[in-house]
Amino acid sequence: MDKQIQKLKQYLEKHLGKTKAQIHSEYGKPEIISDSNMWFYHQYRWLIFKDEICFFFTDDKVADITVTEYVFGIPLHNIFYNMGNCCTTPFFRK
Repeated sequence: MDKQIQKLKQYLEKHLGKTKAQIHSEYGKPEIISDSNMWFYHQYRWLIFKDEICFFFTDDKVADITVTEYVFGIPLHNIFYNMGNCCTTPFFRK
């Protein structure tokens, strides 16, 4: 299984269906670019790597999760779970 798929699977098993309060207690305050239905969190690894985790909420519960890996601030991999559809094809808008 691909490394990105494994990472997404771990997030799904741990967070899918959790409430906003549970996510807030684990990760703290979401990034400033977040809104009421979409919360962003950044996790830094070493000096040049960053993971951006985005939780999408429906009825105040996690319904979708997106994980984007950055190297030097440039998106490298993007994988997401969207209402039962898992997609590993990177999708970036310019």
